[in-house]
Amino acid sequence: MKVFVESTPEITASDIANAQAEIDAQDEPTLVVLKVTFNESGQKKMERLSRDHKGQRVAIFVDKQLRVAPELQYAISDSMQVLGAITQQEAEAPAKASDVGK
Repeated sequence: MKVFVESTPEITASDIANAQAEIDAQDEPTLVVLKVTFNESGQKKMERLSRDHKGQRVAIFVDKQLRVAPELQYAISDSMQVLGAITQQEAEAPAKASDVGK
């Protein structure tokens, strides 16, 4: 799979109001869900990006490393969830770090 990445991130830590990792203990105890909530600026950016790039992949970086690149299946505005492909430790890192998206 090839993922093309812009040199400047479209969404950075300043666009994120909250990020937290959760484990789906009921249905899949090993599945980590990263829940990201955007602030007003991030909502506008994510809505535009997800609308303009529907069907394409969005690169998600943690500590300057590409972690996952899920396909944008629908328009996203105020929040999103990233399922699997990252460990609990990796999912918790953006929730604690101030450099999400950098």
